[in-house]
Amino acid sequence: MMLCGVFLIAIMGYISIWMLDVIYNPGPSKGQFTGTQEEKFGIFALFAGILVFGLGSFITGGWQALFGRRNRTLSWIVIGLGILIFAGSGAVVWFFK
Repeated sequence: MMLCGVFLIAIMGYISIWMLDVIYNPGPSKGQFTGTQEEKFGIFALFAGILVFGLGSFITGGWQALFGRRNRTLSWIVIGLGILIFAGSGAVVWFFK
């Protein structure tokens, strides 16, 4: 779980930084963001949700590595975050359709 969390944090962190560069420093050799402020907010809210999910996975995996057993509370928090990300991404797609 720790590796999964580190992977999510690294990949989504890189994508977030890349998107910020594309949005605020457009150029002919880069992509260009042509969306609205609401679309930008939706994208970064989804990215933030995935980053928090990755952090939760990392913390839960660290607990398991440290104590040799899982923490039910942390596991339910990570499951809840996953459900929120699923519902949130569906809401973003529905809103911008």
